[in-house]
This record gives sequence, structure tokens and C-alpha cells, in this order.
Amino acid sequence: MLEKLPLGKEADKEIQAIRNPIVITALFELRKLVNELIEDHGKIDEIKVEMARDLKISKSQRNKIRKEQNRLERENDRIKARLLEEGQRIKHDNILLYKLWEECKHVCPYTGRTISLSQLFSGEVQIEHIHPWSRSLNDSFSNKTLCYADENRKKGNQTPFEFYGNDEANWSAIKERALKLFSDTKEYPNAYQKFKRFVQQKFDDDFSSRQLNDTRYISKEAKNYLSKICKNVMVSPGQATSNLRQKWGLNHILNDENAKTREDHRHHAIDALVMACTKLSYVQELSKWNRYNRTYDLKKFPLPWETFNYDAEKAVDKILISHKKVSNDITVRTHVTEINGIKHKNIGVAARGQLHKETVFGKRTFNGEEAFH
Repeated sequence: MLEKLPLGKEADKEIQAIRNPIVITALFELRKLVNELIEDHGKIDEIKVEMARDLKISKSQRNKIRKEQNRLERENDRIKARLLEEGQRIKHDNILLYKLWEECKHVCPYTGRTISLSQLFSGEVQIEHIHPWSRSLNDSFSNKTLCYADENRKKGNQTPFEFYGNDEANWSAIKERALKLFSDTKEYPNAYQKFKRFVQQKFDDDFSSRQLNDTRYISKEAKNYLSKICKNVMVSPGQATSNLRQKWGLNHILNDENAKTREDHRHHAIDALVMACTKLSYVQELSKWNRYNRTYDLKKFPLPWETFNYDAEKAVDKILISHKKVSNDITVRTHVTEINGIKHKNIGVAARGQLHKETVFGKRTFNGEEAFH
């Protein structure tokens, strides 16, 4: 076991042998950070990795996400104004109720009964997880709809297919109704994806046990690389991280809304803190909680330690973001041509130095074989 991640030309070549240039760049940054941590704090006994899901997102994809976030903000503002008109409190659950009510076109997808605006806020109707919360830990909008409370009690901890699938005629009618209700609209452009979830027949509910152990979520390169200096390297998918971050009250650190701010890169540090504190008992406890229909309302979700929130906020305030240095790869060039005695000046950009050989992109040679990134 090495004391630190190796440096030097040979160590660089080992990283550069990986075919993915994005992973190469990430591993160089990782090496710098991990070695600094070892220098400051000594040998590392255990590493829990929070893999950023947006690592490979392109600029156009980031712009698309930003536009979607702006659209959702406008939708929230519209719904807040509507709630004020109806004399309802402006709070997260009421906004969500109204959104789901609009999305399912004022009809309960389980029973086909109409939902009036007064019924929406009366307690007769509940926010329902299509794939049960205790089995999926999926609290996203794409896994939620509305259901009359009496029907919800009958259905219990089952998916729509598990509850209705034995009656072929009834299930066929429910699917047909769901297809109409969950059709894409301007306000809800992803509703059809919810329909596909609603009628899904197979559902993997072994999430809690997979959460901390399933190596399919581990990047082979990152795990192998970190294993040079630590025997115990593990990683979890982001769903439990997201839920624990919310349950531990960490979303407010970067903003006042009930979500993390993607523009502020310190959210990765908050995720890493959650990962470091995650253990199987928390994930199992999380699976018992249902944000909307639970018997744990009077019970506070356990914190890793008493001053956890205060300590987290102070630590995040001190963070300085480390960015990969972007080299000055281009320069402005002026090209002059003469046509019929008249000089024409063209100003453009040109590559500075070699275009590919000096970066992680382009042709590479490894073990005598040539390949390209």
C-alpha cells in the first residue's frame, strides 16, 4: 500500500493510458487533492466517493439543464400566485400538490375520480409515490402523483401493477386512463415518462441493501486508482445522498430553497460530507420514512452528531474551489492577402503549439499501439 498517489512521468503515463480524457483530467485533480489530504491529516483508512453525475455533461447539456431550471422557477412563481388567489399558504407541499394536480389533469390516475381544487387541500387527496418510497427511496417529481387517501390505504406499499395487475380488464382501463392523463404538455413536458413508470411491471425494490454495496456504481478507474493508498474504497449512487442531505437539513447552507444550488460547486463538498457520514443504518432508517404518509412525523431523523449542521455550515464557508487550469491554447492572428493590388486583412484565432499531443485529447501511443481520444 503506497503512502501517497504516485507522481512523475511513469505515474502520469499510467493515468493517460485510460481511454477516456474526462476521467484522465478528473484523476489528475483527484491525485492532487488526495495527496494534499494525506499530507495534512496522515494515512487514510476509508474512502467514500461521491461520483458527480454531471461529470460528462457538455456545455450544451448544461445550458439545457439551466433552461429547464429557469422554466421550473417560472412555473413555481405562477403557481405561488395562484395559491395566493385561493388563500392557500405558500409552502413546498402545496406547490407540489398543485403541480401534480395540473399534471394529472385534475383526475386521480388510480381511481379515475375527479379532484376538485377544494378537495386538493382538504386531506382527501395524498401525494403518492408511484414506486413506493420505502422500496425505492425515490422522492423525485417523476415518481410522484396524486391518489385519493382511501384508495391509497388499500393499495399500501405496492406499485400500480402489483395492486391492479391481477384484474386484466381493470388494469387495461387504468393504463388507458394513465396514458391520457400523463400526456406531455407545455407545462409538463416529461409527463409521458411518468406514464411509463406508472405502468411498469418489473421493479427492483432491493435498493436499501444495494445502496452501499453495489459495485456497478463504482468507476473502475477511480476505485482502482484510490486503492493504491487505501484498502477500503466504496461509492454510492446519488439517491440516498440526496435524501440524507435533505433529512439532515443541509440544503439551506447554499440557498434558502429546498434543493441544492448546482451553480455553486460547493454542493459537491456537501455531498461528500453526507457520503462520509453515510452508513447502512441511516439508509435502512431512511427507507422507513415517507415524507407525506409516515408514522415518523414526531420523530427527528438522527444526525451523525449533535452539532452536525453548525459544523457543516462553518466548514462550507471556508471552502476554496479548485479548478483545473485552462491553458492559453489559442492566440489571435492577423492574415493579410493582396488581391488586384488591394490588401485585405483577416483577423482570426489560431492554435498555440501542438493541437493534440500536448493535451489529453488526440493521438496516443501505449504499449507500441497507436489510438485516438
